[in-house]
Amino acid sequence: MSSKEYELTDVKVEGEKETDLERLKRDGSPDSGMENSAYIQSTETLEPVEVDGVPAPVAKKDKDSFESDSDMSDDENIGCCAAAASGATNAISSWYKENSSLVGYVGGAILLALWVAYFIGAMYYNFQYGFDSSNESAIRLIAINVLAVFCVIYWAIKKYCGRQIWKGCLKPCVSVISTFCNKHWNILQWVIGFILLAALVIVLAVDVGMNAPQNLVSLIGMAVYIGLFYIFSKHPAKVNWRPVILGLLLQFIFAYLILRTCVGYLVFKWMGDRMQEFLKHSDAGAIMVFGENYTDHFFAFKVLPVVIFFSTVIGMLYYLGVMQIVIQKVAWLMQVTMGTTAGESLSAAGNIFVGQTEAPLMIKPLLTDMTKSELHAVMTGGFATIAGSVLATYILFGAASSGASASIKLVANIAANLIAFLALLEFINQTLRWFGAQVGLKGPDRPELTFELICSYLLWPFAWIMGTPAVDCKRVAELIGIKTFANEFLAYERLSNLIKNRAIVQSWEATDNNTVLYNSIQNCFFLGNSTVSVVESECFPIISARGETIAVYALCGFANLGSIGIMLGGLGAMAPSRKKDIAAIVVRAMIAGNVACFMTACIAGLLSIPGALNPETCGTL
Repeated sequence: MSSKEYELTDVKVEGEKETDLERLKRDGSPDSGMENSAYIQSTETLEPVEVDGVPAPVAKKDKDSFESDSDMSDDENIGCCAAAASGATNAISSWYKENSSLVGYVGGAILLALWVAYFIGAMYYNFQYGFDSSNESAIRLIAINVLAVFCVIYWAIKKYCGRQIWKGCLKPCVSVISTFCNKHWNILQWVIGFILLAALVIVLAVDVGMNAPQNLVSLIGMAVYIGLFYIFSKHPAKVNWRPVILGLLLQFIFAYLILRTCVGYLVFKWMGDRMQEFLKHSDAGAIMVFGENYTDHFFAFKVLPVVIFFSTVIGMLYYLGVMQIVIQKVAWLMQVTMGTTAGESLSAAGNIFVGQTEAPLMIKPLLTDMTKSELHAVMTGGFATIAGSVLATYILFGAASSGASASIKLVANIAANLIAFLALLEFINQTLRWFGAQVGLKGPDRPELTFELICSYLLWPFAWIMGTPAVDCKRVAELIGIKTFANEFLAYERLSNLIKNRAIVQSWEATDNNTVLYNSIQNCFFLGNSTVSVVESECFPIISARGETIAVYALCGFANLGSIGIMLGGLGAMAPSRKKDIAAIVVRAMIAGNVACFMTACIAGLLSIPGALNPETCGTL
């Protein structure tokens, strides 16, 4: 029998369907024979066919079967592996979707068990020989765990039982108290006011009056500032005294806890020390970029990297939602206690952490419909704050790198402002010196005419009524003038120099063979003993510890002429329809922001007694 008779491709039975192989041959497939076919996709089974009475050798093949594994192409092999991997991935994904809660609980339980084991090990390691209250790091770990447990318990109660507790217990109690207060508010407000006033008088008389009667001068400042603002108010009869009184009361309570109690002093000192430790981490980046001697250029390579680092952290906290929660809680406290509106409260709380134009972003939809009074409050809050806002970022939500990038603009703005204001101040002083010299105002017998000298006389009364010692009033007045007409960074830089000079003069006085002399013309100290390697002609102006305390609070705000343009540009872009109103009240808001800082300085001057509280007298936390 010839080979041709056995070729399956040549076999055609009449009435039988065309096979897959015949279709391949007909369509021009290069593999015409069974032996050259790599893969057959058949939906039917081939029956034996007789050719000349001899059965043809036809093999049965199932769908998607391989003729020869060795002949399978690489692309087909990869496709098969990908399909298998995809199937496995889909199976895992489906299982996770069905059991995601279980996975979360198991994972959380494992992490919790690991943390508990770590905490127990840490407690054993630190206190195996007894509890030691001086072990600050271990105490800090305990505090972190207590705070975490409290937050978890609070979250669980609020989520699973909050509605029931509110409806079943709190709401009826709040309703009864609210009804009673509303019904008898005319009497209650006088009773509460009398109690608070009596408590304030007792505290001031017993604690402040007996220990530091000179501090009571600060009360004059508070009365003067409130009186001036009331007289020059646009609508004195419409003044709402609730936020004024309760705002001052909250300030007084916090200040008293910090400045007059050991618990408050130690708590806030501990927080301040931890913040300093935290900010020191920026030194690693500064050393990497600028080298080991980066502190030789202190402001550029030490201060500005801290701004970048803190800005990055703030950006991360915004992204995680932590800052929003903190701001909302602070705003809620202000709204409940002082009766301020939601927009005013939220913006003021935001100013603790972000800048004078960033905080209003949180209330941008409300700006268009705000009253002039509310706009004034929003701007005053921006002018009156500085601490966290100067380190903030322009992005409310973003990744860590965005926070660092955003801070570049802030750092550049700080550096540029300092260069510009220093140059401008030097030009003004040189011009004033020239004019003063024409009438005999020049050294060494007379003080030179400078911008600082003018401010020291014009603003002397404002410094005195805040409780500044008379010997420091000119210094504090100079700093207030620099801060208001130039820049708060420049004012703080001058203040830091005065503090350093005080340490130098105190070191002179501590040495027996030194003679420290005072120059009344220049209001500074110099060393009279020529045996010490200090230039006698170099005179060091200083400031007392009490003057320093008052100045720190008086300067702590963005209220200066340069910030007026920033405020106009920021709020004007957010609420274009209110540009006219914003421009009409921005100067008044800047003045109000300055006086708000002065009021804080008055409270600090009233309660602060330098040296009264220290780690030695209060112990350690």
